[in-house]
Parts: sequence; structure tokens; C-alpha cells
Amino acid sequence: MDRDQHNDNGRTVRKVTDYGRDGRFWRKYIGNDSTALDNNKNGALPREGGQYSAPLITRYGPDGRSLFRQVPEASGAYTCEARGLRAVPDSLPASAAALDFSFNILPTLWRHMFGRLTSLEHLDLSRCQVNWVHEDAFEPNVRLGSLVLTGNPLIFLAERAFAGPRLLTRLGLAQTGITDLSFVPLARLRGLETLLLGGNAISSLRLPPAFPARSLRTLDLGANAVRHVAAGDLSGLAAAANLSLLLQANPLASAEPGAFNVTAFDGLNLGGVGDLGPLLAGLRGTAARTLWLGVFEDAPVGPPPPLTPAALRGLCDVAVDTLSLQGRRLPEPLPANASRCLARLKGLDLSHTHLKALPAGLGPLPALRELALGRNAFRHLADPGWTGFPALAGLAVRGNELPLELGPGCLAPLTGLERLDLSRSQIDAPACCHPQLQGLGGLRQLALGHNRRLELVDGAFRDCPQLERLDLAGTPLGLAAAAPPGPFHGLNLLRDLNLSRCGLDPGHPDLLAGLAGLRRLDLSGNPFPADGGALAGLLGSTTTLEELALADCGLEALPGPALATLTALRRLDLSGNRLTSADGLRALRGLSLDLEANQLRLVPPGLLTALAAQSDVRLARNPLDCSCSNVRFLAWFRETPGKTRARGETTCGGPPALEGVPVADVVPACGLSAGGVALLVLLVLTGAGAGVLCARHLAVSRTQGRTPLSRTVRGAGWSCGKSTGPNAKRPGF
Repeated sequence: MDRDQHNDNGRTVRKVTDYGRDGRFWRKYIGNDSTALDNNKNGALPREGGQYSAPLITRYGPDGRSLFRQVPEASGAYTCEARGLRAVPDSLPASAAALDFSFNILPTLWRHMFGRLTSLEHLDLSRCQVNWVHEDAFEPNVRLGSLVLTGNPLIFLAERAFAGPRLLTRLGLAQTGITDLSFVPLARLRGLETLLLGGNAISSLRLPPAFPARSLRTLDLGANAVRHVAAGDLSGLAAAANLSLLLQANPLASAEPGAFNVTAFDGLNLGGVGDLGPLLAGLRGTAARTLWLGVFEDAPVGPPPPLTPAALRGLCDVAVDTLSLQGRRLPEPLPANASRCLARLKGLDLSHTHLKALPAGLGPLPALRELALGRNAFRHLADPGWTGFPALAGLAVRGNELPLELGPGCLAPLTGLERLDLSRSQIDAPACCHPQLQGLGGLRQLALGHNRRLELVDGAFRDCPQLERLDLAGTPLGLAAAAPPGPFHGLNLLRDLNLSRCGLDPGHPDLLAGLAGLRRLDLSGNPFPADGGALAGLLGSTTTLEELALADCGLEALPGPALATLTALRRLDLSGNRLTSADGLRALRGLSLDLEANQLRLVPPGLLTALAAQSDVRLARNPLDCSCSNVRFLAWFRETPGKTRARGETTCGGPPALEGVPVADVVPACGLSAGGVALLVLLVLTGAGAGVLCARHLAVSRTQGRTPLSRTVRGAGWSCGKSTGPNAKRPGF
């Protein structure tokens, strides 16, 4: 059904819409293109920070329900998710490369059921109530690389169920009720790299003959019912290289000696096991780059027993680079040979292990590069035990459960430290961060975000001249002194600075002084003067910026000089402000620009020129006027799908008849209104009639040999000569 909607000026805005038999929206036409566009999701919805190249395409059935929708992020990707379908729509293009068919109804997968879709590379059939998979169900889909059958109550898998796809590398069979690994016909899947079998009822790890291990990189058997690992169960993995074996959340209670000593694992996850003691015999001789022996906080069996000294000594027989004991309770004191058993470690995770201080006897660990101590209960970090970690490059004390005190030079022994995370640790420092960071001259990354409060002294980070990244997000900041040189003076190598939601005073003249090499700056959530006048002075010294975030800063205007010096800028986030105009954008080119959730209504020619000069623009959640007052903007938006992001969320704010309609769907007819057209037709007809009468009068005059005089009669917008002599005759009207 075609409908015209009128704005308050009587002008017509064309909106052509079809509806199904049940009255639900069916499709909308744009100009002469009869491609159906989804009413609520029209336009490409890119990945975060991404772009799209085409409108989002949807096909609808005769009842008005959508059959499938083209996914804009990837070429050839379509979704039929939760459409209540019992078969693949015939209208789905045979060229589809990826199809999400999850949450439909397909109890049986017959032979060649997807045979028309020979270009499929990814197929998701999650929770489609699949019970039976017959022979050669995917035989024509030779290019299929990823198949997901998660959440289907499988009863039967034919021997040739997966025959055909020569490139299948990923198979998802999680939560399908499988009780035995031999139920899955895997012998033909020689190129399989990822096999997901988590959340089933598998009780034995004995692998079937001809198990395809040579290319396997991930085998997920987590959350099954495995209680015992026998020697030889995993022998089928001997041909694997760099395999990650996931056995977390199984009720593992024992393992025979050497049960896991079958290959060099990239990762071995035994998380959630209550008592590690009975498993240590099975781990003897095992080699793994990462060994995860932590526990889960929400485990239904309650907290695990503390690690015994014997359990720690058992780790001496395991060759591991990175060890996680997250959530475990360490023995106090540590056994005398603990450091010998852990001496080869390069990474150690002791998060949430109920520590109040650095464990005595933990060092020396001469090879340790990364140490995680988050979510413990340290009161301070000053500890002579730091001397036992001479190679430590990364330290994380994130989320400390008590207010953490930073004493002068508390980490000075860690002279090689490059990364330090002290975020969310309730730090309150009245004079920061000199001399607290003394001795950390090689520090490159520092996170102090989401703490209580920091009063920054001038040159606060002078002890860390190599800093490249500094995160202070969410921590209320004060300036202990208002005089130069400023709190960040001396950080010539700093590239990334996050000052979002810090309650900063943007009027401080030297706040960002000395940051000559800064590339990324986040000032989101700080209260700026509404007129944006403070921006020019604040950003004047950061001329090398490539990314700038000013979201939720209360800005109502962006003056011309505000960003004029930022000639290297490539990304600008102004979302969540109250901008009604943005003159400051006119000097910028090639930006990825985010103007979401502002107050833009009319886009004048100057702003439109500025938007057109950017690489991509996001305008969602603005009250955009879709009347003829904004016709140039509407045409530009409609014709540039590769430049405008979040098109489905960019909707009209007015006139009332078009509120909520995607801007890309509106094609205004901004000529005369219907009444104006009728008047024009009437004038043309009247003028034509008058012209005929004039021609007739002239013909009569010539016939009688009289010359028309110059006196004229005006009528209906036309004029003709009129005889006024004594013998003149009035033309017959």
C-alpha cells in the first residue's frame, strides 16, 4: 500500500510501504529499488569502530514475517535466526557464504538438505531441535569450514553425516547430550582444528580409533562427567602439536600415572578440581605452555581445600611456562622447596588466593616475567621479597580488597618492570605519584584507574620517563599545584592517555603540557564549559593527536578554533553531548567521526560539507529533521551508505508523521504540494485558452485589414493586442 505523508508546510514526503496479510510491516521501497529493507534494522550495523558497504537486506514471507536478513559486517553472510522455519527459504541466495539458522525447527537433517548452498563456509544450526543427521547431509557443501550444532538433542549421527566438507576445521557439538566420544563420526575430518564437546554427559576420555588429532588445536571437553583419567585414554592425541585441552568443571577425582603425558600441550585446563592431590600422578611428566589449576567462585561444592605442601611439590614434575592457581588457598608457610619447583615459571597467577602479603618463600623465581596478585588483601606493597623477581616485567594488583597504600619507592626493587596495573585497588594518595614510583624508570604501561582519589603533583610521573600508556580513567584527580610545568611534564614518549571521568578542571593551562608525542587522548565524561571555549587552550600542545574522545562532556557547541591545530586527527568521538552545531569540524578531513546521541536536528550546508569530508560518520540517536528543510542532508545520507555508520539506528526525530523512521528510508518530494500542482495546471490551461483567443482575434483583425493597437488587456497572466477603432468588434468570448 502506497501512502504519502505530509509535513506541516504541506510538502509531501514519499514513504512507500507494503504490509503482509496480518498487517505487519512487509517491505519498504526506496525509489525504484524493490529490495526489501528491514524496518527496525535498515542499514548496516557495523562492528565496533567498523564500516559497512551496503544496506542490510531482508526478505519477508507472505505473512509479513522475515525469512532471512543479510548480515552487513561480512560479505555473503545471512541470518535466519529464530524465524520458526522448517526449511531453508528458496529465496536465500545460493552464493551465501555464512548462514545463521539457529533457533528454528529442523528435527531431521536429510541428505543434501543444504545442497543448493554450495558456497557455504559457515553454518550455525544451534538449538534447531535436531535429532537425526542422515548420510551425506552436507555432502554438496564442500567449502564448509565451520559447523555449529550446539544445543541440539542428538539421537543419531550417520557414519557419513559429515562427509563432503573437505575444509571443515571447526565443529561445535556442545550441549547435545553426547555420552560417548565414539558417537561422533570423526574419522573423515582430517583437517579439524577445533572440536567443541563441552556441556555433555561424556564420562570417559578414551578416544576412538583414527581420532583426527594431527591438525587439532582446541579440544573442549569441559563440564562433562569425567571422574577418572586412565593411562592410554588420551593416547590418540600423540600426533597433536600445540593442542589446548579443556577439562574444566569436570568432577575429576583421580588420574593414573602419566595419563596426560601424551603430547606437549599449548594449554591444559583442569580448573574447578577440588583436590589436586589425586591428579598429580597423572600430570607427572606433562609439558604444557599454560596449566590452569584454578577454581571457580560459584562452584556448587563450596570452597576447595587448601593446597597441601605435597601438591605444590608435585608441580616439580610438570614442565610449565605459565601456572594459574587462581582462587586456591596457598599453604602457610610455603614448603621450603616451593621456589625450586616453580623456578622455571615465566608466568604465575595468584589472583584471589587470600594473600595479605607476598608469600614468604615464593622466591627467588629468576625466570618469572608476569605475576598476577589481584583480588587479594594487601595493605601496602613495600616488601623485601620483590628482590626475588629480577626478571619481572608485568605486575597486576588489580581489584585489591583493602585500601592499598603506596609508600615511597615501594616497588623500587623491580627495576625491570614494564607493566603495572594498580586499578580498582581503593588507592587514596594526597600527593601522587612521586616518590611512590621511584625506581621504576623502565615502566612503559601504568594503570591507576577507578581508585578513590589521586592528587597529582607537578611532574607527577617524573620517575617513569619511558611511559607510553597511562590509564587514570574513573579516578577523581586533583592538582596539588597549579603552577607549571604540569602533572604530565616530562612524558615525551607517552602515546596513550586515558583521563575519562576524572573530574578534571579543563581550565588548567598546563594540564597537558609536555605531551608532544601523544597519539590517543580520552577526556570523556569530564565537565567542560558548554560553549567548548576551553578546548582550544587545553589541546593546543597536543598537535600530534590521532584519536580524541570527548564523549559525554556536556558540550553544546564546537567552536571553529577548538580543534584547528589537530591536523593529524583520525578518530573523534563527540557522542553523548548536546551539540546542535559543530563549526569546529570544518577544518578537519578524513575523520572517523562519532556524533551519536547529540541534538542535531537541521544539518546546514557548512556542517554537511564537513560531514562529507570525513571517512565515516555516526549520527544515530539525534532528533534529525526529515522534512524538506533538511533535503540536502537526507539525499547525502541516503546516497552514501559506505560513509554513514549505524544507519538502522539513525532515525527521524520529526516531523511527527516520520518519527522513528530510518533516515535512509526517507525520500522527500520537495517540489510543489498537491494544491500547488493543481493551481499550476489551472494556470497553464487558462493561459493556453487565452493564447487561442488571442490568435483568433489577430486572425480576424488581419482579415478585416485593421491593425491592433498597443492597448492591452491583461488576463490569466497573458496579454494580447485589442482594436479600439470606431468600427472595431469585440472578439467573441
